[in-house]
Amino acid sequence: MIVTPVNIDAFPGGSDLVSLHPELLAAVAARYSRSQDGLQAILSKVLGMDAAKAVDSVMEYIDYGHASIGGMVPLAIFMDGISMRLAYTVFNQCQCGDGQESSSRYLRFDTGGVLHNEDTAKIRGYERYMDMYFTLYRDVVAFWERYAEKYPESLRVPEGAKPAVVARYKRNFVFDRARYCLPATTLTNVFLIQSAKEWAALARFLTSHFEAEFRALGQELIATLQKLAPRFVKHATPQDSMRQFIVEESKFLREGSLPAYFTLVSDYDGEDASCARVTASRGSIDWPEYVLKHRDNRYGPIGAIAKNTNVEMTIKKIAFGDIRDLNRHRTGFRTISGPVSGFYGALEQVGEDREWQLLDALLDRATYMLDEVATDYTPQEQNLLSALGWTYNWVHNTTLDKLIYEIELRTGPGAHFRYAKHMHDVAEYCYTHSILPRHGIIEGRGEPE
Repeated sequence: MIVTPVNIDAFPGGSDLVSLHPELLAAVAARYSRSQDGLQAILSKVLGMDAAKAVDSVMEYIDYGHASIGGMVPLAIFMDGISMRLAYTVFNQCQCGDGQESSSRYLRFDTGGVLHNEDTAKIRGYERYMDMYFTLYRDVVAFWERYAEKYPESLRVPEGAKPAVVARYKRNFVFDRARYCLPATTLTNVFLIQSAKEWAALARFLTSHFEAEFRALGQELIATLQKLAPRFVKHATPQDSMRQFIVEESKFLREGSLPAYFTLVSDYDGEDASCARVTASRGSIDWPEYVLKHRDNRYGPIGAIAKNTNVEMTIKKIAFGDIRDLNRHRTGFRTISGPVSGFYGALEQVGEDREWQLLDALLDRATYMLDEVATDYTPQEQNLLSALGWTYNWVHNTTLDKLIYEIELRTGPGAHFRYAKHMHDVAEYCYTHSILPRHGIIEGRGEPE
């Protein structure tokens, strides 16, 4: 694990701009709100001073622990070599940040880079399971590569596409279907930019966690805050109350208590256990024509009715790999609830009987591992032995305009096939129950961001 902060410098041509380190920027902005003298008057007092003294001089009469000030300290941090499970947690906790992660849709994760720490060392057979996962991943990649060559029409490449585009479609086709066999402890890289307030909150959560990897990243973030925003370290340390909360919340969600608060309907694939539902605070909506009329794309204007309608999307039997993607929509809250419910391996994507039998035989190995782990290991050990294809209940609450954006983004031609299906089914539920008007949604056409 390597945590690397970077300075946010002026763009070429902006050398004449005033440069302020993150804490000083927040301090000047805080003083700005308490003065009618304007920026130049404040800067004339602090520029050229020792950085720490400059911050203290501005903050003399202001409580630096105030959250609004912490939100004005921008920090950009790269986190190399963390597990995909931890990457999911980071994005899930950081609703006000934005960033990127090494993509399982574009990269081949077959080198066996997985988490090794004091927790994994205690798990009986951990190395064996990791070897089995990566062997299966390589075998499934080989299956889909051969399938793509044999049935090129399955790639759905646009007519007249350039060779580079064809290669991208093929790569996505293969990795999109094989990634479910990767262990959730596969190492990945994450970049995130957010305020020091949010970094401190993340560090406090992670250092209070019962998992060793989480605590290790939390300590690295505290060390980073010490360099970039030292006055926030006091807000980043572990708390007993947070430790107790994490233990009790994890138990509550693991036992599947959350779905008791929601009614799950609307079948997927004819299976009662696979379903999605959206509930809206306004119920059925009588839409004025203008609300969606002036949208040329998913970034267009949308009316206040949609922005002020709370919605809750519930999907059962969704793979962790797809949850990780949909988790990137950080408005509202997203929660995994309940124990693992099965393994998804894209078997329905095979249209030929002989090919189906070949892939089914490969995926039997994943099902065998899941059954063995679910039977013989503790819940915490199961987390560290899980795969991206393990399926769970998932709940996301947000506002209706954000759900519209998510539907349109995640059903476009470049979207992952599985979460595109999930979001298409969510959209159909909304159309059927008069939550959304079918004519106003730009579904299935938008390219990914």
